[in-house]
Parts: sequence; C-alpha cells; structure tokens
Amino acid sequence: PNTVEHRIEIQKRIQLLTTTIPKFIQAVSLPLVGLDPRPSKSKKDPIKIISKTGEKNLLNMRPTHIVHLASFSTSEHKDFGGVKDEELRNLQSPYVRPGQAPDMFSIRSSHVAMEQVFASILDAESDKEKPHVVYASTAEIKDGNNQNLNLRRNKVVDEILADAYNTLHGIFSVGVRLPNAIYGPWGRKNTPVHDLIDVAIEQYQTQNYTKIHFESAQDHARDFVYVDDIIDGIIAAMQYREIENKSTVFDLSSNRETKLSEIYNTLSLSFRTDFQTGSKEVVRSQDANTKKDSPLSLLTRETLQWTPQTPLSTGLTKTVAWYLDHAFPYGESNEAGRLFTGDEYRKRAGLDTCAPNNILCHLGRKFMPCVSECAIKEQCVSSLFDEAVDLVKEATEGCDIVLYTQSIGYDVQDLKLHSVYKEEGESYICNFAFVPENSRLVRAAVDKVPENGLKSFGIIPTKEDLNDPALFEKRKIEKLNGRLLYKGWILIWLKDAESTLSTIDRSLMKMSPGKFFHPDVKHAVYVDENFPISPNPEDVLFLVGQTHRSALPDRNAYLKLESGKKKKYRLAAEPERRAVIVLSPLKHKKVTETGQPAKISVLEATKYMQVEVGDDPEAKELSSLKKQREFYERVPTFVNRHDFRSGSEPWYTYELKNWVRTRWIVHDMSLEEGRQLRCDWYQEHIQWDNNLDQLSFAHVMTLREIKRKIAFEEPDAHIIPEHVTHPELVHLSDAHEWYALDSEKNRVDDKNLPIQKFAVIADHMMDKDEHDKEPEDALVHNVKLAKTKKLDVPLFVRVVSERVMMKARQAWANEHGEKADKK
Repeated sequence: PNTVEHRIEIQKRIQLLTTTIPKFIQAVSLPLVGLDPRPSKSKKDPIKIISKTGEKNLLNMRPTHIVHLASFSTSEHKDFGGVKDEELRNLQSPYVRPGQAPDMFSIRSSHVAMEQVFASILDAESDKEKPHVVYASTAEIKDGNNQNLNLRRNKVVDEILADAYNTLHGIFSVGVRLPNAIYGPWGRKNTPVHDLIDVAIEQYQTQNYTKIHFESAQDHARDFVYVDDIIDGIIAAMQYREIENKSTVFDLSSNRETKLSEIYNTLSLSFRTDFQTGSKEVVRSQDANTKKDSPLSLLTRETLQWTPQTPLSTGLTKTVAWYLDHAFPYGESNEAGRLFTGDEYRKRAGLDTCAPNNILCHLGRKFMPCVSECAIKEQCVSSLFDEAVDLVKEATEGCDIVLYTQSIGYDVQDLKLHSVYKEEGESYICNFAFVPENSRLVRAAVDKVPENGLKSFGIIPTKEDLNDPALFEKRKIEKLNGRLLYKGWILIWLKDAESTLSTIDRSLMKMSPGKFFHPDVKHAVYVDENFPISPNPEDVLFLVGQTHRSALPDRNAYLKLESGKKKKYRLAAEPERRAVIVLSPLKHKKVTETGQPAKISVLEATKYMQVEVGDDPEAKELSSLKKQREFYERVPTFVNRHDFRSGSEPWYTYELKNWVRTRWIVHDMSLEEGRQLRCDWYQEHIQWDNNLDQLSFAHVMTLREIKRKIAFEEPDAHIIPEHVTHPELVHLSDAHEWYALDSEKNRVDDKNLPIQKFAVIADHMMDKDEHDKEPEDALVHNVKLAKTKKLDVPLFVRVVSERVMMKARQAWANEHGEKADKK
C-alpha cells in the first residue's frame, strides 16, 4: 500500500541494508516500477530513456539481475475484483472512489511494470548489458477454483508477456510461481500470519483467550511456506539459464496446505503455556492436506534442487520471535504479566538464540550492551561498563538527582569540570565522574589518600603487601572505587577505558544510563567533559525544573514592536506539561527576518554538529557519517512524494528539524516513555557508528512525530502551525519548544498541539490603561517552577532555546531568592 506509514517501513529495511552491507551505496526508490513516467533530466547525470514509452530505463542502474517480485498477493490490493464492501477497499489506492473499486491498481503495478522491465532490456545495445530476469507469478494459476480470480488472470498475462518478449526479441526470463501464504519476519499488516500473531499477543496481554471462530470461506487451506525457503528458490532461479534461451517457469509451492484455524490454535496455545513452569512444549500444527506433486513441481525440485526446508512449527516460532523483538524492541510490561522477548519465545520452542553478528538469524539491528536498559537479547554484547553497574547503583541509593560526566578513551590527567557535592536541601544531588582505572588521575587520587583514610575503608597493609607493593596498590584500587571525591565528583573508574572507545561504549552512559542508577534517582543530568561552564547545584536544580511546567489559563500577552508600539494578543489555555528529556537547540548562524533560527539542510546541520563536538567540518567526511547523512537526505524524496498517493490520505511529511546540542542532557528516569525514547535514540546512533548522536536524535524525533500524527489523526502538512504564520508567537509562549510524545496521556483534548487558539487583538480594542502599561514578559510566568507534579500529565520532549533559558533562569533565581529570604 502506497502510504506514508508503509514507505517509512520500507526505509527501515533499506537502513538495515545500508548499515550492514559494507559496499551498499544506496537504494533506488521508485513509487512503483511502471508508474514513473517522468525521469529527471539532470545534465550532470544523463539517464537512458525507453525509446517507445519515454519512461526511465532500468538499465541505468547497470544491473546483472532483476528480481521483479511485483504484487503476487491479493492482500496487497484490497480493491481487487470490483468489491463493494468499504472495509475491503484499499483506500490508499488512487483509483478507489466512493461506490467504485476498479482493478486498475493491481493491473498497473503488474502488467505495466513487466512492460517497463522488458522494454528496458529491449533497448540494450549488446547482450552483455542484458540482465538476468526473475519475476514473480502465482501458484494459484494451476488451481481451478474461483478464489483470487483477478490475481490469477493478472499473472497469466505476466507469463504471456514474458513468453512474448522471449519469442519476439529473445529476452530470457525465469518465472517463479509463489504460494498463496508466504510468511516470516518482515511481514506486514493484513497478511494472515501477521494478524493472527497480533491476536495471540493481545489475548496474552489481556488474559482474554476468547476463541476465534473462522467462517468456512476464511478458513480455506493455504500453502504456508517460510520466506527463507522462498528466497532460496529465487536465488536458485537467478542462477538458472536455459541452454536454448527459452523462458522458463518454476513452482515454489510446498504442496502441503494448512488451515488458518490450525495456525491460530498453535499460536494461541504457545502463549497460553504457563511461562513460570518452564514448559518448552509448543503445540505443533499438523498439515491438513498433502497434495501430489505436479509435473512443474517435480521439474522445479529436479532442476533447481529446491525443496522447502523449514517445518511450519519452526517457521512460526521464528516469525513470532522476530515479531516480538520488532514490536517491543526494548521489552514490554503490562498489568497481566511480562511479555516474552523473542529469545525467550525461541527457547520455549527449543530453538537456539541468535548471536549478535548473525544477522541472517535475528534479522534486526545491532545488539545492545548487556548493561543497557534497552537490552533484551540473551547473547547481548559486553561493555567496559559491565563491572561498574552494581557499584554505581549502590552509590546512587538515596540520590534524588545524579549529575554525571565521563572522561574516558584516553589517559586522563585531570578533570576539566569541577562541581560541588551537596548533601542538604530538598533534593539530594550526587555527582559522579567516570574515568579510566589506569589513568594518571586515578593513580594520583589513590596515592593522596592518607593512611588513616585507608584504614577507615578497611585497607590495611599485610605481610604479603610488604613483599609485593603491587598487591597493596591493587587492593587500594579495588576498595576505593566509588569512594573518592575529586573536585566535587565521586570518581568511578573503569577497566580498559583509556584506549579508543567504540560508539557503543562511548554513548552508553550519555544516552542510556537507566540500568546504572538506583530507583531512588528521579532525574539524571549529563554534562560533557568539555562543557565550558562547571555546573553547580543551583544549575542542576534549575535544569531539572525545566522538565515540568504548570498549566496556563487563557491570558493576555503584550509584545513591544520595533516601532515602539505595543501589541496585545490573546493566548489560549495550555495544559500542564512534563518532559521526559530536555536539551538545547543546535547553534547555527542562519536566521529568519524575525531573528528566529532558519531551516537548514542536513549537510549544513552536520557541519555545525561537527564544530560542536570539536571535529573539523572541512576535513574528509567519515564513511559512516556520510552514509548516515545521505540516507537521511534521501528519505524525504521517497516518503514525501505525491506519486499515485490517494487524495484521502493526510499528507504527513518527513522533515528533519529537531536539531539539538547534546553537551548537556536532562533525563527523567522515572517514566517508561523516557526509557523508550532513550532506547530509540541509542539504537539509532550505534547502528550508524559515528560520534554525531545529534543527527540520530533528529531522525528518531521525526519518525516519532509522524507516528504520533497518524495515531492522533492530527492536521497534516497542509495546515500551517500558528507559530509559523505568526512568528511573534514565539516571543509570547514557549509551547513550540515542547514536542509531544505518542503516549496515552497525550491523547486527550489535542494536548499535543503547540497552541490551540491564538488571536491578535485590534488596536482600538486595547484599553487606555493597557496602552500606558509596560509590556509584560509573557515567558516569565510560563516558566516558573511548578508547585506540584501530577503523574497523569501530557508528556513531551523539550528543546529549550537560549532566549527562553535565560528568562527562565532569571525567574528561577527570583523565586529561589524569595525562598531564601523567608528562611
């Protein structure tokens, strides 16, 4: 289906290929082959055009093989067969109209696409340019029933086209007839197995095991073949060449059919088995019917040496395991009980779990460190922080707020930042610095501990120590870790942390610290070691205060214009807000006429980020960074295109705009939504393996925004936000700096919108007193510290601007001073 949601899902697959295959440059993304008649006419990159149709010639990509999978399933196009039921129509099809559902979508994506493939080859200047073609047909051609009649007719025409181009022009091709129920990882909605897995998981989460009753028309037997087996067959077909250059067709059916009701029973019972008993019994589905092999099936097995290798029970287990890890990549909890992870489900069925580097097994993204709050894999990866988890968790017990930094990856001699360790006040702030164990800093700090200090920690020299002083030094290192205060920081030293770090280790504490801190910790404030200002307790309390803002009533606001004239505005009430993370925006020089930051390209943003982290923006770009940047630059050209998109679909666009600095970060450690966001960010960052975590954050926020807009059915890109049409609004409210999350708390009363109502009051409606009154700074009362914190408030990500930060800090200081005077 040609929707924004499905286009983004395709980008996830392309990203996996881009970050996994070393020499993978880019994916060529067209809306649909055969439906792209307007090739670009770039002078720098002239392309071949099919002489007869004017379409883009696919040989521009210089392929050795073309595997044209087309649309072999009726679930791809619900407008097949002229159905009149609204629920069965593919409303994303540009051909569907009220009362009308023609077959054109499936016909064009099949026949026209086949024509473009063969017409491209027909224009080849030599046989060397002609690629090997494999195209998908359907095994239902051989059936005589009336099910999927439209699909069978389309594929008959495809095979006739292939035979005609072979007979008339000598173009060789191999057709593979695919079964009617391919299943496995990366399946999508509206396919039978995917939907049944959804039902089984929902029943487990709600503990409501109401049996589904299948109508006889729904429960007809299907030929379920695991996707890996189909791929093996396609690869075999890619290597086949007929001696006489005659086009050939093969059948990749298993000839074993199973009813949907049996699949459902297997899935449902596998979840209902009591997890606590450790039972590994999973009910296997039995094949309902075994058909006799047809002559074409026998030819396929003999010629391609192909037969399905994956039993149905094994394929279903692998599919469910992948689905669990894909739907709940960082684990999931519910009131009924903890949901299985993919690895736990595999083990229950007697299958081995996947190793981190075995992508053909887990079919997903890079594994997390075992000590990450996001890790769910049994074979998770090790980290240099592994031995520090218990120590840090014990040290942070009783802390309300943790301020932390890290100086690792080199031999640290001194800390650039200093702080004040404060054990009094309403909030207990604990400061920690992570440093290498073998650094000069640690050795110097340990050596300065006096003898009576060592005795207080139970470190007393023994006879063995006198004979071997190195043993005494080793004991001091072990016993004093997490107990020495240096420049206001409790030092936590890590083994093997003085050498160059991997992205996984370098970013773990910064982006995903949840597993290290004690549950007492409500907020964690990360500060980069090179931050120019050393934070004091007042700075920390202020930053934590910015994670929450109380509700605002309907109000008047005044703004003094450049002419000196005062303008009156009416602002609507705004709900109470809570931020799961607070950051600052990326600094750059481009501004609008009103002085606000202007839009910048991905390349420009990347350059500013490099300056931010101390890299040379003019130096040669790292290959990993170039891949990531170019991937993000290509996503809008694919996701935002209007080509053959339904006019009834909202126009949600992919636009990177959440450019942030990450030299300081405030994490809310008490909210599950905060953990999920941190995990999304950390996973995206380690997948690309470079040091610009700001770039990964922008992508994660953009995907989350699109997902939220779809879920909330928000206005699309045709509706321009108030703070864009009225730039003066950014001086009156900071609502545009709060980015709503897709959470249940945000689904009431459109609380995700920046400003719901906004009005400019005419001059003649201003009272005389209002003209004489000095303009009020509307942002000051917006950012005062909240008196109470409710749990059921809308959740946001906050990117607070420098202007708002300065005003908020002044307001905080005033309030803090008033309290001090009273005391």
